[in-house]
Amino acid sequence: MRHLPIVLIFLFSIAVGRGAEVMEETIRKTCPIDPHSRVSIRNQDGSIFVYGADVSEMKIEATKKAYSRGRLDRIGVEVSVSGSSVSIETKFPPTPRWSLSDRSGTVDYIIILPWHCDITELNLSAGEVMIEGMHGAVTHARLTNGRMFAHDCFTNMQLHVNRGGLDISNEWWEPNPFSGDAEISNGNIHMWLPEDGSIHVSASSVNGNVVCDFPNQQED
Repeated sequence: MRHLPIVLIFLFSIAVGRGAEVMEETIRKTCPIDPHSRVSIRNQDGSIFVYGADVSEMKIEATKKAYSRGRLDRIGVEVSVSGSSVSIETKFPPTPRWSLSDRSGTVDYIIILPWHCDITELNLSAGEVMIEGMHGAVTHARLTNGRMFAHDCFTNMQLHVNRGGLDISNEWWEPNPFSGDAEISNGNIHMWLPEDGSIHVSASSVNGNVVCDFPNQQED
């Protein structure tokens, strides 16, 4: 019983710290890259928004957030460009030993790429992913928990969400052939595609329903 007041004070101080204002720091980088670069992006918590554009450089805006300055400073954003290979990776500090320690920290990315780049890996553990306007050969993206959006992409896509939602939409169509492989383990996939597109869709569900409102629909 002698140590009870100390424990209570310790728990109270942690609760107060968690209610404090979130600290932020934004990092901006601009790098000239090969317009057909192979790009990998890795993050743990936060968001990754990627936009393809008619540009010859890569622009990155990374916003770090945490509850303390010490924790914020220990979150790193590493960008590496080697020839036609580009790597963007978030480095989080090791998981604290004590469960009540400060584990805060997210990074939100806004990345503008030349639209013919290949996204060979986009990996996020928890949060939101947006991929828009990519025209490269491949786009591979994986999200463990959260929501993923792919908009106006004309690339061979492999998209996987473990738990959450996956939305794919195109407002127009292009004549060049491309394919999409979308998979979700727990959640829903929604697709919005133009009526005048030449489309073959194969869809299946282990537990749940497949609903299609395309004209002359065929469901697999």
